[in-house]
Amino acid sequence: VFLTRGQEGSPFARLFTLSDSGASARLRLWRVGLLASRERWLTGYGENNIRLALDPYVSALSAGERYDSTHNIFLDTLLAHGVIGLAALGWLLVAVFGVWWKRRAYDPASSAVAVGFLTAYAVQGLFLFDTLVVLLPWFMFIAYSVAQAGGGELMSTGTHPALRRAVMLL
Repeated sequence: VFLTRGQEGSPFARLFTLSDSGASARLRLWRVGLLASRERWLTGYGENNIRLALDPYVSALSAGERYDSTHNIFLDTLLAHGVIGLAALGWLLVAVFGVWWKRRAYDPASSAVAVGFLTAYAVQGLFLFDTLVVLLPWFMFIAYSVAQAGGGELMSTGTHPALRRAVMLL
């Protein structure tokens, strides 16, 4: 925060304020995403069809601008896959957290790093959409978590059942 004091043109300034046009546009998109999710709340609009959901609402807010994402992975999941998809994503996050929470007693360092990574993914997901740069380490982390849940044997009978079901569902 000290980098932004007295520096109106600072590139860090817009990270810590909600008064700029980017932040207000993002807040409008979140509101529009919630409104659009009401129409197909159970199953959503389908992958890569978020634009169909947002266009009727966004055109009323700003002429000429088009959006294909709400810049929030949770809202994007709700719009694309409905409550079912959002519940599946939530289940995956909780199941992975559970794996590492159980391991904290005998591997506290790895558990702390894993919970930190999980928290970082969830927090960045509130403000960004998934890209290859985000998804590649995320999928590797999920695969590693599944292996750790099974005692090192991927999808063995000892695998954490909730995590196995969440991965299979997705």
